[in-house]
Amino acid sequence: MRPSPSGRAAISDHIDGRTALTEVQWSLLEDPAPKTDLLLVFGTYHHRTMFGEMCNSLAEATNAAHWIGTTTEAVTANDHTIEAEPGLSAISLTLPEVSIRTTTIAPWSGVPTHDPQGVADMMGLDPAGSTSIAFADPFSLPIQRMIDSLPDDLPGLWGGVASGASQPGHNVLVADGEVLDGGFVSAHLQGKVSIDGFVCQGVVPIGELQVVTEVTKDAITSMGNRPVLAVLKEALFSEPEERRESVKDGLLLGIAIDEHKRPLGRGDFLVRELLGVRPEKGQLVCGSPPRVGSTVRFHLRDSDAACEDLVMLLDAQQLKGPPPAALVFGCRTRGARLHGEPETDAIIVHSHLHKPAQAGCFMAAEFAPLDGRTRVHGHSVGVAPIRRTP
Repeated sequence: MRPSPSGRAAISDHIDGRTALTEVQWSLLEDPAPKTDLLLVFGTYHHRTMFGEMCNSLAEATNAAHWIGTTTEAVTANDHTIEAEPGLSAISLTLPEVSIRTTTIAPWSGVPTHDPQGVADMMGLDPAGSTSIAFADPFSLPIQRMIDSLPDDLPGLWGGVASGASQPGHNVLVADGEVLDGGFVSAHLQGKVSIDGFVCQGVVPIGELQVVTEVTKDAITSMGNRPVLAVLKEALFSEPEERRESVKDGLLLGIAIDEHKRPLGRGDFLVRELLGVRPEKGQLVCGSPPRVGSTVRFHLRDSDAACEDLVMLLDAQQLKGPPPAALVFGCRTRGARLHGEPETDAIIVHSHLHKPAQAGCFMAAEFAPLDGRTRVHGHSVGVAPIRRTP
């Protein structure tokens, strides 16, 4: 009989870091595996000062060959999520016939985003690999441009941008004992393993499709050769008043992946958060605006749509059989902000995948493959079931 992957996940909500570490450690060791090939650790910002020590202590206790971790706004394990409170979670993975290596990029490193292969090499990505898991700091690297510049022939990348910190130097990333206050860490898996997962957005469109006709460095100024704020107002007032109320929770912009596809529906857009407006300049601020000529549509958050889409995509996973382990990387705008409860996504995933060892965290943006290449998502949840390849 071929050996299969296996995993154990644990979580603690204890406010004291050393107690939380002990609780997670004992949970992982209750049913110890012969070895831990890869350990992933997630800690809320409450534990940032000792997070590196936590990761290295858990790695030593579980005899992990490799480990990576990130601080974050919320942590999950199995069907539990801890949001806006102290939390520590981890998943220990045994991956037979899989080779693993880790990569780090120091904060503020120069990144050749004009050179796709150079970026891939820097991130440790290899076309011959099976899959990769990565965490990045949003302050010290141009991670959006890095992901966008990658070649198309690379395996899927899962993970995301660290959340929880509000200023440079306050996120903590760990890889095989190296502790960084920014930058990038990743684990690359090659061999008898696959992550055949999906990304789920949970938004509803409003207004009509538009073409971006003018942008600045960080904002959109016109769509369809009309002032963008006039287009936005028109889209909002095309919706019922109760739907417009959800704008207070934030407005999103969907950028069509394939501009020529019609009709465009759920899953056909990359969803990005809009940061605000500059009325005096007639600008819609979006951090990294889409290029001129992009087809876009405004979207609103919707809890019902998020749950429906997640269940539908998980139902499709039933054909592949229950995975022994899964990773779940949700956007920080989900959880209680979207559903009213922090653990809604974790419960749905854990139940529909037949209760695998499951862990993850909330990201500021998510990495997940879509339409044949890795992309950066917003307001999404990336679900990464871990299975053995045939």
